[in-house]
Amino acid sequence: MEVKIYTITHKIFKKPDEDIYVPIVAGAFEYDKNAFPKDYIRDDTGDNISDKHDLYSEYTALYWIYKNSNADLVGINHYRRYFINANWIRYLKCLCNFNRYFDKYLLKEKDILDFFDQGYNCILPKKYSRTNNNLYEQYKELYNVELLHRVGELLQNHYPEMHTVYLDLLGSYDFYGKCIIILKKEDFDEYCAWWTNIINSIENSGYEAKEREYAYLMERIMNVWVEYKKRRGELRAKECFWVNTEYPIWKITSRISEFILPKWLAVFIRKVRNINKKREEVRS
Repeated sequence: MEVKIYTITHKIFKKPDEDIYVPIVAGAFEYDKNAFPKDYIRDDTGDNISDKHDLYSEYTALYWIYKNSNADLVGINHYRRYFINANWIRYLKCLCNFNRYFDKYLLKEKDILDFFDQGYNCILPKKYSRTNNNLYEQYKELYNVELLHRVGELLQNHYPEMHTVYLDLLGSYDFYGKCIIILKKEDFDEYCAWWTNIINSIENSGYEAKEREYAYLMERIMNVWVEYKKRRGELRAKECFWVNTEYPIWKITSRISEFILPKWLAVFIRKVRNINKKREEVRS
C-alpha cells in the first residue's frame, strides 16, 4: 500500500527524512519554474486550480492531490505542521525540544499503517478547543457571515442530512483544524468532490470572496463532512497530536491557536474570560 503525506509549502524548507513526506507547492503558478527543487511537486501541473490560490490558499494543493495522486493513502501536513505519534508527555517533550524529539515522534509510515490495520480509516489532529467565542462568532470577526448562510442553504437543499451537523458546528467551540488529515484515497476524493461542489456553486452564484476566504471556510466545514461520516458509522478517526515546528512552547502566549490545550483548560479559560467580560459590561 502506497502512502504519501503531501507537505504543503510556499517556500523551501527542511524536509523530514521519511520518504512518505512529499513537498507540494501551493499556488505554484506564481513562482518561477526553477524556484523550488525538482522533487517539490507544483500544483500548477495536470488538472489544477493553482491560479485560484489567493482565494483557496492550501486547498489548491488538496485539489491537485484529488485529481492527480495515485497513492492508496494520502495525507496533508504543512511545511511547519506535522502529526506526531505521541501522548501528552511526548507532545510536551517535542514542544520543549524539537531538535531532540521531533524526528523520534514524527508520524511514520509504519505508524499510519498500524492505525489503519487497527480499524481506523482516518487520521485527524486532536480537536482544537476555542478559549473565547464559538465558530460562528469567530468567523463573523474576520469575514462576511453571508457566506456561512449560503453554505447552510446549499447543504439544506442538496445535502439535507448534513445541515443539522452544520448548525451544530456553528455553535461549537471544538473543531478539527489546521487542514491536516490522512485518508484512504477514495475517501479523500469523496471529501474533495464534496467541498468542490459547494465552492463551485457559491462561485457560480456570483459571490465575491475576499482573499483566503474560501480556505478559511473550508478548514471549518471539513468538520461537517467528518462529523456526518462519523455519525453514519462510515468514519473511524484516530486523533493524533501535532506540532508546529515554528512555535516552541515558550511562544504559547503569542499564538495560542498553534498549541493543543486540554479541553478542561480551554473551558476554564473561556469561563474566566466570560466573567471578566460581564464585569466590564457592568462597569460600562
